[in-house]
Amino acid sequence: MPYIRHKTNLVYVLNSSVTLECHALEGYEISQLDNASVRFFFAREDIDQWRLKSYLRSLDKGCYGFVAHQDSAWAATHWIAPPGSGFPTHLPANISRDKFWCFNEHTRVEHRRRGLWSALKNVGISYVRDQFSDEVSVFSDTDLSNVASRRAHETFGFKPMGLVHTQSFRIPKVSTITHGKWDRAAKHPVTNKGTNGNAS
Repeated sequence: MPYIRHKTNLVYVLNSSVTLECHALEGYEISQLDNASVRFFFAREDIDQWRLKSYLRSLDKGCYGFVAHQDSAWAATHWIAPPGSGFPTHLPANISRDKFWCFNEHTRVEHRRRGLWSALKNVGISYVRDQFSDEVSVFSDTDLSNVASRRAHETFGFKPMGLVHTQSFRIPKVSTITHGKWDRAAKHPVTNKGTNGNAS
């Protein structure tokens, strides 16, 4: 049965003026994902089957994926979509088509609060700058209610860049069509930490 989903995400931008800092990790390795490593890390558990399919598709579209892991067990993931890839799929194509955009970031519960999010962000954005230009700006977004992610973005050096309001029309097992509007001037709601504002 078709259904419509309304959502508001907060947008952030990391401008080229922000210098990246190395985030040392103890007990973890970070690897760039390719077809073989995606199958190695994500084909073993039934719960990861959707990741296996999604990540292989992301690679096929030219996206860059990174994984923090302990031996063969994955702990966290981070992806960056380049311009023209059609990703991330949760945003309307007209919003992200000409930008580098972070997506599919996830840290397993038992590995949280160990700096994996920041370390993967650093590796991914450094890779994009090395491959393309030090002048590249990288965008990211998060759910309005995800206060931990909002604080992590701001601590890393991302600046608020408005709100994206989307409507997704989904027909299960057929297709999802997403429309939306990016209000770049919209203020981010204040968190308990008191952060707010717009990117300059």
